[in-house]
Amino acid sequence: MPYSQVVARLVRRARERRDPNAVAGFTAHYGPRTGRGLSQKEVAALADVSYSTYRRLESGKIQEYSDLFLEAVRRVLDLDYAEWTILYRLTHDHPPPMRTWTQRHDLTEHMRRLVQHLGLPACIEDQCFDIVTVNAAMLRYFPYMGDGINTMVWALTSPEARIQLIDWEHAWARPLIAQLRVQAEQNRTAERLREVVATVRANPTIADLWDTDLPVMAHPPRNDRRRMYLAGHGTTPYTITLVPFTPDNEPRWRLLIVTEADETE
Repeated sequence: MPYSQVVARLVRRARERRDPNAVAGFTAHYGPRTGRGLSQKEVAALADVSYSTYRRLESGKIQEYSDLFLEAVRRVLDLDYAEWTILYRLTHDHPPPMRTWTQRHDLTEHMRRLVQHLGLPACIEDQCFDIVTVNAAMLRYFPYMGDGINTMVWALTSPEARIQLIDWEHAWARPLIAQLRVQAEQNRTAERLREVVATVRANPTIADLWDTDLPVMAHPPRNDRRRMYLAGHGTTPYTITLVPFTPDNEPRWRLLIVTEADETE
């Protein structure tokens, strides 16, 4: 079978089998669905590309698509490892790169085991908001973390974030931008942090918000409650609190724990 047909069939079948209810916030944004499958336009919107770009991929047109686009398609369509490897190889002629957080060897085994054995959703990120390690409970809230995507880049620029995170601009984007601004000011020589800032500011919405009057904060405010949707839970909102800790002996890391609050509280 020609490569183009393999790509077309793989992507189309993944789109047709995808359960809309498994995409966090989908039913709240697009309305309830009774069957499986997403439309091409919905996939394009969630992957943050034009309809024509996604159609080229699903029609089997072989070209070197950007990693950012293919990673977004992988998340939206929930491709398994074998499917992802095939898709990437056929469009790039080499295997996909390793996930970012699996390459971090500078985290102590003690800290890694602490996160994995916590009874609450948790992750560790570095000063540039890159994921260092994450536990399974946290992935149920934020599946993107398993792909090693930078926290700020995902939350501030991804269409997935905008449908999953309730009151995205005021409850999520503005506080996160405020944190990022403080971190960037305190670490002006950090090249990776400059890359993160440039990436998020390339988004027109974030560019408009960046220079607005925002509070000065380095961490989420204590007892700050935010609302979000979870995959598989339809239109039910969940209220959470983000609790950050900086280990005394490891100031370059930030342990982030999610606690869930009663919606009626």
